[in-house]
Amino acid sequence: MTETSVAGRRPAKAGMIIILVLGVVFMLLLAVLLSFGGRRPARVDARSKNYYVIAPKLRVRTEPQAKAPVLVTIDREAKVEIVEESGIWAKVKTADGIDGWAERSYIAGQKEYERRMARARAISKLPSLEGFVTERTALYAGPGFFYPVIGQVGAQAEVKVFTRDHEFYAVEHAGAIAYAEVDAIDLAPQAQEELEIVPQGSLADFGGAPEATSSPTDTTPTDTTPMSGWTPQTVAPDPIGVYPAVPQGGTQPQVVNRVNPNYPRAARDAGIEGIVVIRAIVRKDGRVDEAEIMRDLPWGLGEAAKEAVKQWRFLPATYNGETIDVYYTVTVRFRLSG
Repeated sequence: MTETSVAGRRPAKAGMIIILVLGVVFMLLLAVLLSFGGRRPARVDARSKNYYVIAPKLRVRTEPQAKAPVLVTIDREAKVEIVEESGIWAKVKTADGIDGWAERSYIAGQKEYERRMARARAISKLPSLEGFVTERTALYAGPGFFYPVIGQVGAQAEVKVFTRDHEFYAVEHAGAIAYAEVDAIDLAPQAQEELEIVPQGSLADFGGAPEATSSPTDTTPTDTTPMSGWTPQTVAPDPIGVYPAVPQGGTQPQVVNRVNPNYPRAARDAGIEGIVVIRAIVRKDGRVDEAEIMRDLPWGLGEAAKEAVKQWRFLPATYNGETIDVYYTVTVRFRLSG
């Protein structure tokens, strides 16, 4: 072997050693990044370090894994401190000083928590309607599938329905407000006021107002001219707000002018019939305000009922000799034949 060939191999061997050393260093750095890169510092609310549990129960676990042992279970509204976050998990410290991991979506900062509580208080003041669960369904923390699931309710269960938010009902669950899909709950007909609408020839075809057939004593006109002997009065707002129902000793609102819904031609052609439930506020001056569709039907039936009820006029409810604002519920039964 010549001296030249030996000298040529030495640089090549040295280069291989350098490459191997760099490879080892790279692998060590990669291992460090994988070990610590998945965790990041807690996102602490700049306005407050207070966090609250928004689920009925929050399980605090030994590790950020769903199957990890549970250290403690804490109730809704409990205050916790977020120490660290890792993906969908947060390391929390409870009021008792216990450290553990919990699902981050079940914890809200103070501002979000206060907003949720204020909305829940407002909803819970609404008059509740009776509903029945038609199939086992999930309950969400808000009106949408992107909110965390906070519980379930089984088929045939009775629930109190407070309001409708798009395709979700706000219902009572474990002493708080949760949201369920509208399609999973059958809202029972309400007895406060019921109409039955059956299409009658060309009158319904052209958007007229067929006579209601549910009450043989109903002879009220279908225009909106006030009844003689009664004049609407402008009344200052009451600090109490809207009554969910007329208090004992008061008088119920009475319809003096009723406009019956038309039966949309498209709904008739599609063979659609069933029940629509409308809830509204009867104001102190007898007007109908804030009408909302609580139970809907397709092909414009829900909107037809809502638009008709908005035109009704009432003798207002009274309590202690004063007129009051009160919620009022109307059930409209659309039927294709008599």
